[in-house]
Amino acid sequence: MKLLNNLMFESMFRARRKIHYSRETHLVDEKSSFNLKESYKSGRTNTIFSLPQEKCSVIVLTSSWPMEGKTTNCINLGIAFAQTGAKTLILDADLRKPRVAKVFKLQTKFGLTNALRKFCEIKEAIHPTQYDNLFVMPSGHIPPNPAELLSSVEMKELLAQLKEEYQYILVDTPPVNLLTDALLLAKEASGSIVVARQGITDHKSLSDALEKLKFSESKILGFVLNDASEERSGYYKYRSGYGKYNYYKNKYYGSYEYTQSEAEKPEIEKKPKGKK
Repeated sequence: MKLLNNLMFESMFRARRKIHYSRETHLVDEKSSFNLKESYKSGRTNTIFSLPQEKCSVIVLTSSWPMEGKTTNCINLGIAFAQTGAKTLILDADLRKPRVAKVFKLQTKFGLTNALRKFCEIKEAIHPTQYDNLFVMPSGHIPPNPAELLSSVEMKELLAQLKEEYQYILVDTPPVNLLTDALLLAKEASGSIVVARQGITDHKSLSDALEKLKFSESKILGFVLNDASEERSGYYKYRSGYGKYNYYKNKYYGSYEYTQSEAEKPEIEKKPKGKK
């Protein structure tokens, strides 16, 4: 597919174990594996070289569908940027199923939506983290009109004010094949990164996501390959083709339903009768 030819491939490794897909987020720290830390540093470097020369870079992270790791990668890339000494903000613009506040265990009622509706000052909606130079603005209260808020004049004004304060702003957004929210912000950003998941994201889903971002006139910086095999001395060799994508059964994304067949559930080895 021609659209993929010029995009960067960056693998985020996980431990060698059978993976049961969940919404648990693992933050990079001193105990993280060397390969994991180096992968995010490499992703940070590739992103910096792909960005236009600006005082502040706004980077939108999205995915094709849910459960592909966009929030985890958004936060960990934010940590990697902050480690360079750059003042970095993680903005949770997923106003339907926000997770940033939960990941950082923030006990606050103020966030993005509160600042947009003038229920609080912008500085009241921003919170420090345990990482130096890293700050977060959670989603705030979930509104009935997320798309309208994200495309509002108030949102553009808020981003303009944040760009005066931070060197990098990483924006976590909903899946682009499910909702238009990411597209509304992508055209205002310096660039977009799409998160894909090995064995889950199929070629067509990724292609559709990239086409939508391209149509919104977003600069596509590349995509992250999540859950890549940690083989061949820790380096992942790209192979064409993706596993079949199946939606997750009885799960919801805001008011949108998506389903998954039983195909992705781990198989349980059947024992012969009579044997314990």
